Amino acid sequence: MLRNLHLLRAIAALAVVYFHTTSEAGLNLSVNIGSHGVDLFFVISGFIIAYIGTHSPDRFLLRRVVRIVPFYWAATMVVFSTAALAPRILHSTRVDYVQLLCSLFFIPRETSYAGMVPTLVLGWSLNYEMYFYVMFAMALAIAPRNASMLCCLGGRR
Repeated sequence: MLRNLHLLRAIAALAVVYFHTTSEAGLNLSVNIGSHGVDLFFVISGFIIAYIGTHSPDRFLLRRVVRIVPFYWAATMVVFSTAALAPRILHSTRVDYVQLLCSLFFIPRETSYAGMVPTLVLGWSLNYEMYFYVMFAMALAIAPRNASMLCCLGGRR
């Protein structure tokens, strides 16, 4: 069953790549399918976390941080360095140390020059992912057997 989900996750990832390639920031094509790839990716990710499950909130968070943070921080620093050394290359990223710190710690912050995106623009989805991971870890600490249900209730707007 999880193999099918991995295939679906690959399709979602390809849809996101296609969306970025054909969007205004890419080739600016009028046909713009693939924008729901991120939504699909989030749904699959949430399902896999609930399916695999764990009873240790600390271990759950540590595994996610180790898997995501080093690469994200490295990529963010490359973008920040590019903004500092060759600012003409980037359209919506500036040398902003407060924004950099917020980005590194997954804190959404609105700027006048880029809106509500982190230093590494594509990292916006990781802000949501990290929020979900913290929420799921707290739910595991409160009610390990019902963590998924607790997360669903806590995530409603």
